[in-house]
Amino acid sequence: MDNRISDSNVAYLELDESKMVSRPVTKLKPSIQDKNVLQEIVEHATTVIHVLTFGLTAFVIYLCFQDDSFNSRTWHALLYTIGWFVLSSEGILFITKDNIASKRVTSRWRTRGHWIIITLGVSLAIAGFIIIFTHKTKHFASVHAITGLISGILGCLTCLSGIPTLFSAELRKKIPPNYSKLFHAVVGSAAVILGATALITAFYKKWFLSKVDYNAVVKKREKMDSSISTISFPKNDFQLQQNGKILSSKPSINLLQDVVEHITTVIHVLNVCLTIYVLYLCFLSPFSLVTWHVFLYTLGWTLLMSEGILALIKENIFTKHIQQPNRVRIHWATLLLATQLIIGGLGTIVWNRSRVIGSHFLTEHGISGIVATICGFVAVLNGIPTLYSVQLRRFISPNLNKLFHAFIGFATVVAGAYATITGYYTGWRAIPDRFHTGED
Repeated sequence: MDNRISDSNVAYLELDESKMVSRPVTKLKPSIQDKNVLQEIVEHATTVIHVLTFGLTAFVIYLCFQDDSFNSRTWHALLYTIGWFVLSSEGILFITKDNIASKRVTSRWRTRGHWIIITLGVSLAIAGFIIIFTHKTKHFASVHAITGLISGILGCLTCLSGIPTLFSAELRKKIPPNYSKLFHAVVGSAAVILGATALITAFYKKWFLSKVDYNAVVKKREKMDSSISTISFPKNDFQLQQNGKILSSKPSINLLQDVVEHITTVIHVLNVCLTIYVLYLCFLSPFSLVTWHVFLYTLGWTLLMSEGILALIKENIFTKHIQQPNRVRIHWATLLLATQLIIGGLGTIVWNRSRVIGSHFLTEHGISGIVATICGFVAVLNGIPTLYSVQLRRFISPNLNKLFHAFIGFATVVAGAYATITGYYTGWRAIPDRFHTGED
């Protein structure tokens, strides 16, 4: 019997240690009931994203039209919000078969709707970029501007890579379809994440704060109230001078902080629950090399990697009372431990496939997993100069150093999430106990 067996016919192979004869295991997919539960979860998640997307968009559009100051910054905010936040998000969700807005649409029309909506969204975002670029003299000097520029470039690259992805069947002799689709998905996800970062940092810009802060309303009443003498905006605090007295008020960003804190709390709950569930599946039968792979990757990637990233966020309920230097220490210590577990999980699955199949990284799960692992290792190495960015500022700009660290970290998270999702369809979950020898 040929020891090399195609991945399309075999999920995993285990060796009978007594007879030293390899026996193939028929690929088993998750049960229909498990699949329906996963589809319902995805459908509810997309519904929540729809509501949040349109709710935030309606709020920003309201801010744009609440007064007559429709300048270049307002046009920039309006076009980018509609083009990037609404159309790009909805275009990505439209191709998802569990999306409530497109689940009854055929796959061909979902693809068409996807690229039409994304093209329109990127076009509006480019228009918003041109407007703000032509009306500013100093460019790309803030985190908002840098992340916005990079996300725009990645968005254009995603649109261009969508052409070979759309015609992947015709170009399969030159470019493997899995490679073109994986590149399109990774670059697109990175564009969305950096775009979301640019959007979040925009909420701390003067335009947004002047629209939502109470002192901006006081400024409008200045013309009607003669007792108000001056209004100044020094640094981050808004001060109102009245009859020689100074009334100070901080920007009203507590609502945004509360939203971020609740989001991180939800992520904590999901991480812990998903980790517990997968670990429970691991202990249902004796451990094999494949089970060790799942066990180590779940602890290292799903739990520690996510928690290490969240440790840096000051709105995190577990670290919000910890000073910034200590949050950074928790961040790199947790990610270092997670990387060690991930390397162990990679070693176990490579060893298992070498001894029973001999081929590696042929599936979407394998390719995205190795890409995520490599990016994670690069992010960990890059964390060293990022940690000492102040001491190395003569050689490399601290902002560029931190931006690269954040970008490669985002790419790691995106590829890792894709590998995790595809891992649920590999068939490991449905392998019966009799196929686990326990000798590994």
